[in-house]
Formats: sequence, C-alpha cells, structure tokens
Amino acid sequence: MINSKSAVASVLRTLQKNNLPLDKIVLHKFLYFLNTQGVSTGLSFEPYTYGPFSFDLARVLSDMAFWDEIKENKASYEILTLDSHPALNPDVEKQISDLLKKFQGIVGDFTFDNLESVGTALYCAESIKFQGDRPTQERVVSEFKKWKGERYPTARIQEVYDKLTPYIWHTP
Repeated sequence: MINSKSAVASVLRTLQKNNLPLDKIVLHKFLYFLNTQGVSTGLSFEPYTYGPFSFDLARVLSDMAFWDEIKENKASYEILTLDSHPALNPDVEKQISDLLKKFQGIVGDFTFDNLESVGTALYCAESIKFQGDRPTQERVVSEFKKWKGERYPTARIQEVYDKLTPYIWHTP
C-alpha cells in the first residue's frame, strides 16, 4: 500500500502535469477510480452527496494545506511545494498516469456533472459486486436512481455504465 499523502501528492502532480483542474471533486473521483483499479491509495471512500467521498482524503488535504504544501481555495487546490513527498516507484507513477488517461476517456470534460455521474455509477457497480451480485446495467441504473433520484436521465447513466464496463470488471 502507498502512503496516502504520497498518493495524493502524486495525483496532484500528475493532474497538474496534464493541465487538469486540481478540484476537490476531481481528486475524490480520480483517487476512488485508482482504488478500484488496484492502486492502493490508503484512502477509504463512502457514499456521500456527490458520489464517493473520502473523509481520509479530506484530512490529508487539510494537513497538506496546514503545512503550506498546497493552498486550499473554495473548491480547488494550488500546489505550493510537494518536496517532502518524493515521487513514487516509477511503475506506480506510470500506472497513475496511464489510469488518468483512461479516466479522462470515461469522464470526457471534467465538469461537475460528468465527474459525479461517473463516480456514482462506479460506486454503485462496486457496491453491487461487494454484495456478491453482478453489476448489470439495469442494476447499476436502479442503484444510481435510489441514490440520486431523477437528477440524471436513465440514458445518461446507461452511457456512463457502458464506458465504465471494462473498469468495473477489473480485478486488482
């Protein structure tokens, strides 16, 4: 398992290097995606208002802000210095970078709604798997609607599920 602060620092650097926003929602959804794909970040996630959320991640980010490693804005962060968090093993760094490209392919534009819908659909699928059941499109749509109501149309949830299918069946 990777130290959670090192994992967060690596993700922050990777997002910045790829000119992607260092938004809170991006960090929560991408780090959750990493966990589901076998990158053990040391962070736990649970269902929350906008999809999977990690109180562990919130604490890590708060600590990093306290130590002036990052600057916290309302919904985003700015890297000040991450020198105390050296790069991870090159294989892990490459895995994170490769998974970011895949995540971008799933999410498309990093809008709040796209990130929330992808994170929620993936969480629903993982929850169904955890219960020992098969996360079919119908089951994921049903779980998603129980959680989010009618906020997202069924066709949108189905589209997200279809994009996530290869990653739902990934076995870390």
